[in-house]
Amino acid sequence: MKGPERIAMRIPAEDLIPCPPIPLNQSDCTKIPEGLETFTFGRFRFDFIAQEEFSLPRYKGSVFRGGFGLALKRISCSQGRRGPCPECILCGECAYARVFETPVRPGDTGMIEGMSDAPHPMILRPPMPTKRLYKAGDPLDVEIILIGQALRFVPHVICAFEDFSRMGFGEGKGKFEMQGVSAFFGGKWNRVYSEGDRLLEQRCWTLTGIDQLEDVCGHRADCVELKVHTPMRIKWGGSITDDLRFDLLIRNILRRIQMLDQLHCQGTIRFDHERLIALAAHVETIFENLWWTDWSRHSKRRNAEIMMGGVIGEIVFSGELTEFLPYLKLGEILHVGKGTAYGMGRYSMRILGGENTFGYKSP
Repeated sequence: MKGPERIAMRIPAEDLIPCPPIPLNQSDCTKIPEGLETFTFGRFRFDFIAQEEFSLPRYKGSVFRGGFGLALKRISCSQGRRGPCPECILCGECAYARVFETPVRPGDTGMIEGMSDAPHPMILRPPMPTKRLYKAGDPLDVEIILIGQALRFVPHVICAFEDFSRMGFGEGKGKFEMQGVSAFFGGKWNRVYSEGDRLLEQRCWTLTGIDQLEDVCGHRADCVELKVHTPMRIKWGGSITDDLRFDLLIRNILRRIQMLDQLHCQGTIRFDHERLIALAAHVETIFENLWWTDWSRHSKRRNAEIMMGGVIGEIVFSGELTEFLPYLKLGEILHVGKGTAYGMGRYSMRILGGENTFGYKSP
């Protein structure tokens, strides 16, 4: 099985210069979290064409996460599956171990101290559930978001998806052909790898947390709408809850940002956690159209079906929300709750009320 060496790296000299983050004036946006400029991530879209007819389940996260994980382990692991990844001497440098078996390192402190499982630096965005039957020639795309240090494994991820498409998707092992890979930067998707020439053009695909704030900088908000696109599985009090009140949502978003930053970026993000949670308690829910949806995945380790339900739908919050806009906007990229590696917890935000600092009235 060939590995990452199949991709030739074509890097123009000018592209080796780090791309600067979007310059922002602190007065244009309310309290941008300190250290957000060092929180890095990249968005990559894999484009496929079906080679034959077959069907996929309504929620496709498990199919793509499982197949991609197997392919990535096959091209990354040099130990022949001799034991658990954390016991391997190469664990810290292995693409599969870093992405799927993220180790909690000795000496790790803060929120991750004492944890057995750490948040993974990968978020999967499978095709949305509207389409299940694919015919020969039908397109399909999957997005992967890599965070911080995981960006160095982009070639491995591309090789794994190539192998996965040849293995086949779903129960019928339907075959797809990968057409290419695009990265999101400069406000649009840009092709960086094509199946034809098999050359990876490493452009400035690294984004920062500040880049994600461009749409909300300068805004004040007293009413926002969240549309939850994939099951959001929030844990509270030791169990999964369908209560999506604002303080609980923000608590989970803040915790996720801090943990990902500490594990996979530079750990420089600073904000007053307790103060934000106290402020969030005053935000009210004024409209809610949420419902619980269930799906299950098969766990080979446990040899059992695991229920992965969560809430989807729409919810509208009202209150002093300006200070929360950066965190809500970053949460759009990072997802929130359990199962983000399967694409769960994806939402989008829309400002319904408030005005920006330049006098524009939000719709």
